[in-house]
Amino acid sequence: MKQEIDYEVTIQISHNRSHDFFQWLPGHIEKVLAEPGFTRAQIFTTTPLPNVSASSDALPSTTFQEYVVRYSVSSEKALTEYLLTRAPVLRKEAQAAFGEDFHAHRKILVLVKESP
Repeated sequence: MKQEIDYEVTIQISHNRSHDFFQWLPGHIEKVLAEPGFTRAQIFTTTPLPNVSASSDALPSTTFQEYVVRYSVSSEKALTEYLLTRAPVLRKEAQAAFGEDFHAHRKILVLVKESP
């Protein structure tokens, strides 16, 4: 059985640009979903866990709002093609729009096992 890959982008955007970012994000997601192999996108916001300190690499929550966009991709080949060709262009667009108010971290999630 062919398995989809999740490509996850965690974004930290300064609170004073959060509204602008959230207005910009749907158009960006449309561009990504137009790429071959991208089948779905989900947008999450994060909230701190109670009684747990923030990780050392996190930006202060008083300054930044954090969002996570999780894309489902049909194959490793489609994701690799996107990362090599289209992603650099879209990253430059985000950087041009939000500059130092914007920080993104990316990772690829591959399901190893699913519990019932």
